[in-house]
Amino acid sequence: AKEARQLVESLAAENMEDALWALAIVETRAITLGDGSAKWPWQLALCPLIDILNHDASSSNCAFQDEPQEGLVCLISQGPVATRSEISLTYEECSTAQIFARYGFLQRLPTSGIPYESCLLEVPLTDSGPPGGQAACRARVDVVRQAGWRRSAWRPLLLKLPSNAQSDGALLHVARLAVLPTAEAIYQHGTSLLNGAQFDGPLEDSAFSLGCKWLHDAVARVDEDLNRITTDESGSRCSITLLDVARGLLTTERALLERSLGFFSTRENAREVHEKKK
Repeated sequence: AKEARQLVESLAAENMEDALWALAIVETRAITLGDGSAKWPWQLALCPLIDILNHDASSSNCAFQDEPQEGLVCLISQGPVATRSEISLTYEECSTAQIFARYGFLQRLPTSGIPYESCLLEVPLTDSGPPGGQAACRARVDVVRQAGWRRSAWRPLLLKLPSNAQSDGALLHVARLAVLPTAEAIYQHGTSLLNGAQFDGPLEDSAFSLGCKWLHDAVARVDEDLNRITTDESGSRCSITLLDVARGLLTTERALLERSLGFFSTRENAREVHEKKK
């Protein structure tokens, strides 16, 4: 609403309805171009035709390719495409809940087993919690972006779960980066930590604890959302259906977070046993 009011006040939109419509179009249809460099900075673009392709998280057959030197955005097939078959993109590697919230459709109905489902954990690298103050915070963001882990300039760092909570996953790598106490240490050791280097001693313990905290905090946020969902007083069929969908999506995401905690806790327990045997 704040951004919409600013558009109206600056005369970029005639009224709130037009402003909200324009913001919704950008949010749901824009793609990110550029590489973040000084020559080709990140920018949003609306690309006709590309923006009408449907989303397919598991078997999309096309991808877009930015050609900034030519001022072009190209649609590239990922393999043979049969005549009269639909072409599709993967909008984002998001959980079902996030796709539903942003685009208004379900990419996959939640199931109790969730064998192929995933969710995203937002890693709070820019929060004031990790040590080192603002200088260390900027250094962490720089190192993560230089490593190509941050997809765009305005989106947070997101890790796919439960895969990144497992033994070869990135959650612990980022937690190690987050516990480094100074900007100098981050610039010196950050890249190697993101590539799997480990600490000896207390910093490794702190990294495990921080990774667990991030997961527990995410579970708590989902629980708060579930508690806020109440049956609509009107009792209309539509409202109850939407509430059921929301509850199912959040329940699925919570199960994935708990599963990730299980993987991460198993890693921590194995490490503690190994340390005791030394």
